[in-house]
Amino acid sequence: MSASLNRQRATDYIPSVAYYYLKLSYFYLKAELDPQFHIDDINQLANFGTVCGVKGFNYHNFGWRKDTPISAINSLRHLPEMLLKRRCKFFLARKEVLAGTLALAQIAELPKTLASQVSPHTQQEPFYMLISKRSAHKDLIAREFNKRVTEMQAHHELNALYQFHIQKLTHGDDKGSNSP
Repeated sequence: MSASLNRQRATDYIPSVAYYYLKLSYFYLKAELDPQFHIDDINQLANFGTVCGVKGFNYHNFGWRKDTPISAINSLRHLPEMLLKRRCKFFLARKEVLAGTLALAQIAELPKTLASQVSPHTQQEPFYMLISKRSAHKDLIAREFNKRVTEMQAHHELNALYQFHIQKLTHGDDKGSNSP
């Protein structure tokens, strides 16, 4: 239901239209690096120390090359701990997904010790529903899903719904706010 796209996935599945976008970011401890720290290519992080990610996650859209080493762990929620334990100098994550994961783990906000920057030379990453090419209903599913997403985008409903939930995850539930 919620997948980034790479060449293999585009070959193996029928992707829907994109229905939300995430910020591709790298994270590090504020105390470890100068506030002016800058890279021109995400792969340069490996020159400064170990870079962590999650096993099975697609980092291609970050600009990460397969030949650049990445230390893969099993759980997104443990990535900040890897920095604190000095097992990684950086980790790669989609900022909104990390915030949601930490919120679900009862951590209300990103740890105050972390800093993040958007991966250089990237745009927000689109996410799709991947439809099995073997499904007897693949054309119907694709047509109806894409139709509804397109309608919601045209009426700005999709972005309003997304923003409502991001706000709720990152700032808690405002009792006075109206849901879309």
